[in-house]
Amino acid sequence: MIYAAFAAESASLASHWIYDRSEIAKHHPRGISGLSMPLSHYHEGKTAGDLTHYGDQALVLLESLTQRKSWSAKAWLEDWFDFWNHDPVSYRDGATSGTFTNLNNGNPGPSSSDDISAVSRMAPLLFFLKEKSLEDQIVAVREMVETTHGDSIVGDAAEFFVRSIVAVEEGKDFTAAFDWASSSGDYHSELLDGYQAATQTLNEDFENSESSFGQSCHTPDSFPLVVYLSLKYEDNPVQILEHNAMVGGDTVARAAILAILIAAQGKYPRLPAEWTDELRAKGRIDRALDSMEAN
Repeated sequence: MIYAAFAAESASLASHWIYDRSEIAKHHPRGISGLSMPLSHYHEGKTAGDLTHYGDQALVLLESLTQRKSWSAKAWLEDWFDFWNHDPVSYRDGATSGTFTNLNNGNPGPSSSDDISAVSRMAPLLFFLKEKSLEDQIVAVREMVETTHGDSIVGDAAEFFVRSIVAVEEGKDFTAAFDWASSSGDYHSELLDGYQAATQTLNEDFENSESSFGQSCHTPDSFPLVVYLSLKYEDNPVQILEHNAMVGGDTVARAAILAILIAAQGKYPRLPAEWTDELRAKGRIDRALDSMEAN
């Protein structure tokens, strides 16, 4: 699960925050199938095999859990704040800036962001809590998300995907898992509207249907596109992620969530091995996982 999320993120770095699909196609006429340099100026200092600021935060979460040997939203936020205080080569988006400013002003609290990016960093926490109950996992992931993203729709999306991931791990296909998750939680109406929109466009051509969803970071845009891509290409995990990368926009957040779902199916081994092997942070990930599993 953890390797899948990091690998998929890095494989989607090239087109992250590029909203003009013709520009992506110009640079990648045969599609994005490997780790490539980012096209966006927002990722200055990043190169092929790197993570975006989303993955950097997920790695901080992984190392925080490894070092502290327990989950605490307060401890995680301390480690998150320390990471950003050291001025990393990592972009400060609106959610990060808002939360960081609040902490600096002695008024800890999340930004007002409704971006789905916070959900994309959940793999380390799910792995760490894999022996805990579903409800414990939901509470923890919501806590993690809500440290930086204050809009309730983000926490609702996190709960939906946690429920879905556990259902897939138990043997359900994506359709059954998503249907169960949608009926098992109490969600923002806009999230449920997005779910219905995604399921109702599956028989349309990809170019026509996915264009009805937004490319942006905002959960009302990103959530239905994750559901749509999962259901449309369930039998081909590489195709799920390659199509996601060519859509553009917030490719990376969607990719990490999609990859966790793919891993829950047991299909991580079907992703290209070089996506993991060529991760520049692979050594840090390996060491953190070795330490976590030793404990």
